[in-house]
Amino acid sequence: DIGVTGVQTCALPIYIFDIARKLEDKKIKFHFLGNQADNFRYYWEPLMQNKPNNCIVWGERDDVDDFLSASDLFFFASRGDRNNKELNPISIKEAMEHSLPILLFDLDVYCGKYSESEGFIFLTGSVEEDSQKILDILEYQDERSDSILVSYNMEENQINQIGRAHV
Repeated sequence: DIGVTGVQTCALPIYIFDIARKLEDKKIKFHFLGNQADNFRYYWEPLMQNKPNNCIVWGERDDVDDFLSASDLFFFASRGDRNNKELNPISIKEAMEHSLPILLFDLDVYCGKYSESEGFIFLTGSVEEDSQKILDILEYQDERSDSILVSYNMEENQINQIGRAHV
């Protein structure tokens, strides 16, 4: 399963949905965990009305650690922007604690911290290339069912996480 970032604009949920759509013909499910705060309703509500069929939204959970334990890959697509800088979110550290491969953008704010770290794979921004990276990391086989855990928190200024878990 793959961990993925949240539904805030800096977390690029549209990009995640595009990748999920690209992988819809595979036995891979994206599981989204977390709340959908009213202050981001304008953003997440249209996304939820058009989410890919291989994405499951679970809502707020108190067993995120169980999902991370069952995950094979953590997908952190957050990029931030000029007014909303992505810093060093705890979700990356939690994925590291579970020894998960981590797929993320190599942001300037990380100051190269993850460039030499084992288990970090950098996103390219290309749906085609990044979808293939996921398949390569998972060593995807059609007969195996995989799930991607996606957890997000829609509250303002909170970091979101999405994970990959077998179902």
